[in-house]
Amino acid sequence: MHNLEELKPILRGNPEISSEKYLALFNRQFREAIEMTGGFEQIFITGLFDHIVLPEERDALNEIDELIQLARSLVLQIYP
Repeated sequence: MHNLEELKPILRGNPEISSEKYLALFNRQFREAIEMTGGFEQIFITGLFDHIVLPEERDALNEIDELIQLARSLVLQIYP
């Protein structure tokens, strides 16, 4: 089991963050996950979407934060 930092909605801790910094933080967390796990690039690296540029609109960042919150609410089961 890997002790990964939990992905949390980013705007709550930094509501004035720019879209560029938001994505940089998001991608940094994914790169750290790859380094810690030694793999799982297929999950954390999505290719074209890793180069996405978001407009400076809160709505886009809010949608990503809501998706993160939804993912956090899911109960995962580990099968032997």
